[in-house]
Amino acid sequence: MQGHSKFSAFCLLAMFILLFLSACATQTPQVAPPSYTSEAEEGDAELFGKYPEASKAIKEAKRLCEQASQHWQAGDSKSALSELDKAYSLLLTIDTKKYPDLAQPLEDLRFTIAKRILQVQASKAKGTKGIASPIPMTMNRHVKEALDNFQGPLKDFFMRSYQRSLRYRPMIVQKLKEAGLPEELSWLPLIESGFNTRAFSPAKALGMWQFIASTGYKYGLKRDDWIDERMDPEKATDAAILYLKELHGLFGDWTTALAAYNCGEGNVLRVIRTQKIDYLDNFWDLYEKLPRETAFYVPQFIAVLHIVNSPKTYNFDFPPSAEQYEYEKAEINKSVSLSNLESACNFEEGVLVNLNPELRRYMTPPYSYQLKVPKGKKEVVLAAIENITEYSEVASIQKNGKRSNGDTKASSAKKETSTNVHVVKKGETLNSIAQQYNCDTNTLKKLNGLKSENLRVGQRVKLPTKQVAQKQQGNAQQTKSSQSTQAKGTKITYKVKKGDSLYSISKKFGVSLSELMELNGLKDKSVYPGQLLIVKRNG
Repeated sequence: MQGHSKFSAFCLLAMFILLFLSACATQTPQVAPPSYTSEAEEGDAELFGKYPEASKAIKEAKRLCEQASQHWQAGDSKSALSELDKAYSLLLTIDTKKYPDLAQPLEDLRFTIAKRILQVQASKAKGTKGIASPIPMTMNRHVKEALDNFQGPLKDFFMRSYQRSLRYRPMIVQKLKEAGLPEELSWLPLIESGFNTRAFSPAKALGMWQFIASTGYKYGLKRDDWIDERMDPEKATDAAILYLKELHGLFGDWTTALAAYNCGEGNVLRVIRTQKIDYLDNFWDLYEKLPRETAFYVPQFIAVLHIVNSPKTYNFDFPPSAEQYEYEKAEINKSVSLSNLESACNFEEGVLVNLNPELRRYMTPPYSYQLKVPKGKKEVVLAAIENITEYSEVASIQKNGKRSNGDTKASSAKKETSTNVHVVKKGETLNSIAQQYNCDTNTLKKLNGLKSENLRVGQRVKLPTKQVAQKQQGNAQQTKSSQSTQAKGTKITYKVKKGDSLYSISKKFGVSLSELMELNGLKDKSVYPGQLLIVKRNG
């Protein structure tokens, strides 16, 4: 992410608006905010020179905010709100795709203006409800529709999500209690992601709490080539709590705050501004004007609360509990494959991946990292890791992300042996190589730092050690079995393992996602451990 220090004009404008907020604290402001100084103009000059087109809109937004302050000083809140609305809309016209390094400062600035708009409005409204107040268990036609869906076409999704929730909810509930928030919010990830730590949306929201990168950054979630803390259940929960608290402080009630969590506070603010109502007590009057996805989001969440509070009423039978993954942390200082480490420690396959979903490459990073390991196994891991060779392409990446010419222990030629490297032959693809070694293409891409699946003849492709051993031990039997199965025209099935996703399974067996869903009659992309899937039908 780009640092904010480069954007002096934004900082000055934000400071101005913060001063404007202090004037908005009462209906009769006491202190007029100061005008911009020559120092501010000097700060603007650097930004204006760099972004001449964007600067025009920023200058005008600044002027509108100054006018809003003057109107407020004169007791004209209607005109003050109008000018702030114009300033907000003007900032929306700046194309962040054209100026990508302005995206985060603009988002922060829009959020600040949005808060001022709402706080001017709310100064005349009733006091807001306490942050620990329970979420209203509304029952209306919208909630009933959501209940029907969960009892019908979405029941399988609900059950799979509930099963995953058993692992994470105790931690979430504890954090909510410590923050003074209602524990009903612990069910929000069921709607957001189905409690899937690697859930990725078309809007590029990631993780159990579905943060986009910029919002995650704002609430302290780190992201680099090796880790993405949006997928870390505990850190993402901490960030979600901060965001939810801020939204509740902004809107004053939980239903509106939840709508804003889904579609952004700006969208909800625009709807509120069009309503001539006391929005603090009438969320459902906003319902029809919210984005379609958000309009159904709040009823879905309330429906979930009804179901979990009274499962028998809605024909649900939940398992009583699930095994909790207790862990401790071990400090790792080199990059190793999690699958290699699992093998060296004789751990169940996938246990380290499941404990550390934030590791984007299924490998530890090339800097000091607190790896979660099964409780009581810290010393086992630290002993095993000493005997695992650090991958050469990983070892050459320093903490600043740059590649060096040397390796930390030995040359790559010494580290690459005939047993863990495949030399690409004519006609081979990444997918065909993955099938040879019974692994998925995504693993090979991450292991080799590939950005695409394109390969050249003679290229050396590193292979996961476990898959190489499996191929050496059972290649003949697998080939014979495969030929026999194909000759008989039967179906090939696969039992879903922990850490699998429908996408990774489709890549593993070289079938499209849509074909895999059609073969198994799936209506969504959710799968669960132990589920038997048809992956191919021969003959």
